Amino acid sequence: MSPRSFVRMLAAFPALPRVFNPWRDVDADNDIDDRAPAHRRAHLLAYLNERVDHARVLLIAEAAGWQGCHFSGLAMTSERILLGGCRDKGVDPADVIEARHIQRTSRPEERPSGANEPTATIVWQAIKRSGIDPRSVVLWNAFAFHPLKDRMLSNRRPTASECAAVRPVLEAFMQLFPDAQTVAIGQVAKTLLAQMDVAVKVCVRHPSQGGATQFREAIARLFDQTQRATRSSAR
Repeated sequence: MSPRSFVRMLAAFPALPRVFNPWRDVDADNDIDDRAPAHRRAHLLAYLNERVDHARVLLIAEAAGWQGCHFSGLAMTSERILLGGCRDKGVDPADVIEARHIQRTSRPEERPSGANEPTATIVWQAIKRSGIDPRSVVLWNAFAFHPLKDRMLSNRRPTASECAAVRPVLEAFMQLFPDAQTVAIGQVAKTLLAQMDVAVKVCVRHPSQGGATQFREAIARLFDQTQRATRSSAR
């Protein structure tokens, strides 16, 4: 499967109750216009194309959230990062995708600097500080879509039946990066991956709820090992 085929798969995936599909659905109250899903598809296609032949590590979290993927179309990546609002924190849009692909999808009158997800900034800071090529890392979610709680801009944990329904999406994603190491971000992600028959040997602390320092330290060790392994294989 190619990145383009994968993005088409996401866009055509059957609707699930109380689940928002960023690559197909329009958030009528919060999207800038009805072209927002197309912009999110373009973001994801560029992101995957830039990494498909370079990725060495897959960092997989739990599920898409409203502050991140809901608007950016990219796992653990906020719209604010794409719009350049996190440069002062050491994260540039070019670390994620080439600028020519970037379009905002949230209404500027509601979020002038774009939707922001603090956890996403921590994740990208850790990648940058490690010194590893950002194109060698792919961020994704075990449950690709955004499960809603009681309103559009809310999050909840996906159910076992929902995970079973979207298992083909995760399988297709894994096929894009057959040689990359899979790393779970948090125990919840590790559990969801196990439920979807993806065995994970490495699990790092989730950066939320006071886990930022442990997450950064774990990522630094992981990427140091990855770089040393790469240098050894090149000899």
